[in-house]
Amino acid sequence: MGVYQLFDHEDFGDIAFQQVVKAVNDNHRPNPTIIFPTGGTPEPLYTRIAELRSFFPMFDYINLDQYYGIEYDDPRSYPFEIEQKLLKALKLKPDLQLVFNATAQANHECHRIENAIRHAGGIDIAVIGIGPNGHIAFNEPKTDFNTRAHLVDLTPETIAANQKYCAQFGGVPPQALTLGLGTIMEAKKIILLTNKPEITLRALHGSVTTDVPASVLQRHPNLTVVATPQVGAKLRLAA
Repeated sequence: MGVYQLFDHEDFGDIAFQQVVKAVNDNHRPNPTIIFPTGGTPEPLYTRIAELRSFFPMFDYINLDQYYGIEYDDPRSYPFEIEQKLLKALKLKPDLQLVFNATAQANHECHRIENAIRHAGGIDIAVIGIGPNGHIAFNEPKTDFNTRAHLVDLTPETIAANQKYCAQFGGVPPQALTLGLGTIMEAKKIILLTNKPEITLRALHGSVTTDVPASVLQRHPNLTVVATPQVGAKLRLAA
């Protein structure tokens, strides 16, 4: 089991906001590079950031993942979702956003993203979620812990879980571009947002295995977990 800080509260968005702002302030770097995830779990955080946007520090945004073969403004597009839910409220300029081009040649695009991250000095803060099967971003089970940005074939489980968001827009694309586990683990700070008790417990207190990609987080030296009370109770019992 790795070492991590745990914060859980009914007001999930406010606690998440406090931890992200603390991470930015602790970083002591103007315009730190930050990853933000999509999905329902981080929405309370984005609502809180929008409400308190005048207090939120400036940053450079790094896109975590994106369905392959779709345009930026497709309703299924992850960076477009982040723009609508977060970046637009902050008026973050396009030149402060590093985003996957999902219509480009995949290997070329992955190399471009990795080179841009290196040029920016790496990832300062990675705010991430955890999938039902333990995936981080689109790093599915059996993904090597050292992977860089890559093209992935989505599992039937992930496609089924995401269908509710994509069904009316043509369904879930079968492939996606994603930052690799190795890339994410190089972030100076990781903040895991979670409302999933069982898989979070398995990831943080079970064996470190590629069967549960998020279990690699046990090896990160600066991990904070922001959880709902149900998840927090499970983690405390296991500690």
